[in-house]
Amino acid sequence: MNKLVILAAAVAAMAACTKSQVVYDDNDVEIGLSPVNYMTTKAGWYGPYSGAEYSDNEQFKVWAQYTSQDAGTQFRENTDDDLADSKYLDEVTFGKKDGTEVWGGTPVKYYWPRTGSLYFAGYSPADDTYVTDADYVFNTGGSKMSLTFTQGDYSYLNSLDAVASNSNYKMVDLMYFDVEPTTTSVSSGTSNVTFKHALSWVSFKVNCKADCDKLFNIKSIEINDVSCKEIFTSGAGSPWMEPTWTANKESVKSFDIYENTTSDSKAILTSTDYLIVEGLLIIPQTVPTLTIEYEQKASEDQAFVLQNPVTVTISGAETSDNNPETVDNWEINKHYTYTLTLSADEILISPKVDNWELEEMNQVEVPNVTLP
Repeated sequence: MNKLVILAAAVAAMAACTKSQVVYDDNDVEIGLSPVNYMTTKAGWYGPYSGAEYSDNEQFKVWAQYTSQDAGTQFRENTDDDLADSKYLDEVTFGKKDGTEVWGGTPVKYYWPRTGSLYFAGYSPADDTYVTDADYVFNTGGSKMSLTFTQGDYSYLNSLDAVASNSNYKMVDLMYFDVEPTTTSVSSGTSNVTFKHALSWVSFKVNCKADCDKLFNIKSIEINDVSCKEIFTSGAGSPWMEPTWTANKESVKSFDIYENTTSDSKAILTSTDYLIVEGLLIIPQTVPTLTIEYEQKASEDQAFVLQNPVTVTISGAETSDNNPETVDNWEINKHYTYTLTLSADEILISPKVDNWELEEMNQVEVPNVTLP
């Protein structure tokens, strides 16, 4: 009953500016959203989403803007006079509803308005450890999302499957969706809710040249001077509101992304078997350097001798022969895979860059679901 009283106060204000009467009762239809699904390859919700299924364990934040217009109204064709003075939903939490394939308000349920329709926007994950000071301005001349994001700690992963067993790995895949192009109402039953990746995903593969098998033993790899806290802004309706990160130079640190403390057999390099460093989710920025500490043999039957650490510049290298470009900056929604090859003379780098987001994941249906 308390939730109905709280909602009634917001509804009264909305009715005053839309000239529509909105009525709630226990038989109304709860808002249920089915997010664009990016597959989780782990039990929890840490790490990058790389396919087509949103984690059942994850929650996201939602804004909704009420308009007196009917469902299907294009956002850019609306006018600000048709929008309510305040948000219908203001950064509320949506979680997976038991027994359904939709996400709804948690712990509070939220209901569709009886008249008019809603525009939605949001971000994931819904955790103030990572996201603070978030807001969305629904302005038909140029809507805007802004939030402060702080990335969590990294702990070595040799695959994405290793996330489930690594309690020290705390990186999350920040995703967002700007205002949807058209409105949805209780009667329309569909809406486009498309999450986009806001970070860069970085992976490393380390091996050696064919004539150097078992001559190198990697002791540690450190990625240097990474910005871990920045302000993210994005929007729709205006070209100047492209996704942007604003650096906070006070939150820069280095990550130990690999440390061989358990005589890892993969650390003794061969040309055919890679040492994998996976799951680095980095705020887009200038490409940092790597510092690699390793042991080296003069020949396979000699003992390993610890070498001085080598700092490697990984920016400016060509991505591939088929796509000759330099990579000086990591960009939003890109997956960078670096192959580091050690030889007796030098360390060679062969980077590869992939678009992270799947092209076919451009929209999903948001069904109306009646929940008790």
